[in-house]
Amino acid sequence: MLGDEEYVPFLNLFNESTVEVWEGLVTVLLFPLLVISAYLTEKRGCPCLNQTKTKTLNQNGNQIIDEPSLQQSEPGMITFGERFIFVQENSNLIINVHRINGHDGDVSVRCRSLQQTAESGTDFLGGEQILSFHDQVGKISVPIQIMMTERNFNRVFEIELSEPGGGATIGPIPRMAVSIKHDDAFTELMKNRIPTSTYLREFRMHNQSLFSRIRDAVIVNDGDAKNATAFDWCIHVFAVVWKILFALVPPAGLLGGWPHFTIALVMIGALTAIIGDMAVIFGCLVGLKDGITAIVLVALGTSLPDLFVSRVAAVQSRTADNAIGNIMGSNSVNVSLGLGLPWLIGAIYHAVKGDKFVVRAGSLSFGVVIFTICAILTITLLVSRRKLNIFGRAELGGPTVTKYISCSILFFLWIIFILLSSFQAYGYIPGF
Repeated sequence: MLGDEEYVPFLNLFNESTVEVWEGLVTVLLFPLLVISAYLTEKRGCPCLNQTKTKTLNQNGNQIIDEPSLQQSEPGMITFGERFIFVQENSNLIINVHRINGHDGDVSVRCRSLQQTAESGTDFLGGEQILSFHDQVGKISVPIQIMMTERNFNRVFEIELSEPGGGATIGPIPRMAVSIKHDDAFTELMKNRIPTSTYLREFRMHNQSLFSRIRDAVIVNDGDAKNATAFDWCIHVFAVVWKILFALVPPAGLLGGWPHFTIALVMIGALTAIIGDMAVIFGCLVGLKDGITAIVLVALGTSLPDLFVSRVAAVQSRTADNAIGNIMGSNSVNVSLGLGLPWLIGAIYHAVKGDKFVVRAGSLSFGVVIFTICAILTITLLVSRRKLNIFGRAELGGPTVTKYISCSILFFLWIIFILLSSFQAYGYIPGF
């Protein structure tokens, strides 16, 4: 077994215990190669999410054709179809509220208008009402009267969905912004055919106001404190500081979204560094080795957001592409850029100084081998789910029993990886 101070070769073909510049460069270049590969195979697609394959005969009666049949035995999610819309003064606006990912049973949702620069009763006839979706009903149209006024500027109000009932949940677009164009401005818009994309930037209203973003962050349950559950309060108390902090990120509509992207990326990186440091401190307090702290606490803390994002993508998308692609892309960035960039920078720095960039592998070789075995088994499971009827011939979803069996297998692989790595780190089993 390796001693604590022994240096071992890792990803180095010629010089022991060092990482050369070309090795760091190759590691970094793996990421664009993966991106290009994903782009070239994008058109192949994946089997639909939550689908089973039903076999039907073609017109000749002798050729079997696989045809997807959606299973929507769920109450579903209630959402708007779009985030922004503009309308002319003195008109009747029809807002469509959709029920997606399931139409079973009677469900309801509260729909209310929110004043911004437009005033209810002056610019539009607003209010709130309970929308009831009966069994197998997928859409309800809500009429709103837009009034003619003497105000010669554009006004905006919002429509919000909340308090779903009957087992339904709120979907991906719970709030819609409506811009009332002044009659002269609307006529000029249609006359000159100005691209709609120019005006869409005006409609990102609920992200533009710093005060409103901070207010939403401070109030539990997005302002609906009356109906907040105990779980909502617990999550809010835990996350309120982070919610306020990230509310300071510039709005997405400012300067093409670049300040929003840059500052959010920096803040996420800083938060990840804080999580890593806190995990290391906790590991020291309880006596965990750094390697175990990294693969359990740090990895769990940084990967849970990916888990929830992939779960949302799996529920809202008709294919497994976004859910699985998010996981694969995140890990590709972690390995190729998260590992490759420090290697490349360190190798260049030491090369300029005239010495070698030494990397202590420790138990990394053992962990990589175990992880590779688990990854091969995971890919085998995904391929089997795509090919076999017993799994519904889809990466995600399918029959209930096999769906939970697949989940249990993947969870078991994670536990095995943690246990074997821990046993090796503490000397219960030999390393490589």
